[in-house]
Amino acid sequence: MAQAEHLPIYKGSHELCLYLEQVVQGFSRYHKDSLGADLRRAQRVLKLVVRANSPPAPAGPGARVRQRREQAERVSA
Repeated sequence: MAQAEHLPIYKGSHELCLYLEQVVQGFSRYHKDSLGADLRRAQRVLKLVVRANSPPAPAGPGARVRQRREQAERVSA
């Protein structure tokens, strides 16, 4: 997720979610449920932003293992 945290859309939407969480504390259960459903739909958009800013998924058998090994080698170097 680190690839998306610097994006203005990610920062803004995260701040909005935190703000809405504080605001809806005093709402009735009905309104909390409907707002929660809307927020879950909005969360899908955020996941797409993160996916669009992530490296492509490795292809072929063993590619994920190679990718993780390369990451570990970079960290230990």
